[in-house]
Amino acid sequence: MTKKILVKGPVLSRSGYGEQARFAVEALRSREDLFDIYLMNIPWGNTGQVTDPKVRGWIEEAIFKTVGYIQSGGQFDMSLQVTIPNEFEKIAPVNIGYTAGIETTKVAPEWIDKCNTTVDRVVVVSDHSRKVFETTKYEIQDNNGNKVPNWGMKVPVKSVNYSVRDAETEDLDITFETDKNFLVVSQWGPRKNVDNTIRWFVEQFQDDSDTGLVLKTNIVAVLN
Repeated sequence: MTKKILVKGPVLSRSGYGEQARFAVEALRSREDLFDIYLMNIPWGNTGQVTDPKVRGWIEEAIFKTVGYIQSGGQFDMSLQVTIPNEFEKIAPVNIGYTAGIETTKVAPEWIDKCNTTVDRVVVVSDHSRKVFETTKYEIQDNNGNKVPNWGMKVPVKSVNYSVRDAETEDLDITFETDKNFLVVSQWGPRKNVDNTIRWFVEQFQDDSDTGLVLKTNIVAVLN
């Protein structure tokens, strides 16, 4: 018997979380003998939308199917929520949070609390992120004012790495003046720190005339 699973995430977004959401959907679609898939699309920042009709086709059909199912009072067996932990919620009997996780060495207590109170399991994309979720601890006070030491994650955390994409290399009409080149693919914004990436590259390789830096970036268009 198939389980009705609701995937909540930015499935149409041209962003990292968009890629992660579509990755999860494609994995579930490979086992449609086990899962009846429904989609709830959510926005992700000011990123653009996927325009490829081959990608959008099935996704849009699944979104329309989900809207009709919810309006008719339909219930789901489980949810997979692809977003940051503070957006996790209880929307099914079984809920799984699927997040890129953390890039630093400690998880915010608000994220830990959301994980403990809304989902049954957390899935992250790297072993580093899993270890940080598992080892972050705080000293808190309970409702009676008593100190609770070593408070942290109570739900299990599992790391599932991205698969390797097998793709043919395209011929690029680019003539490089240097034999060794670093490639940076990033949004040009404060959090990604491209400015310092360039500064540190120059500091490190300013005396190496055979090493170059290639930037592939995008910017967020702010519309009034």
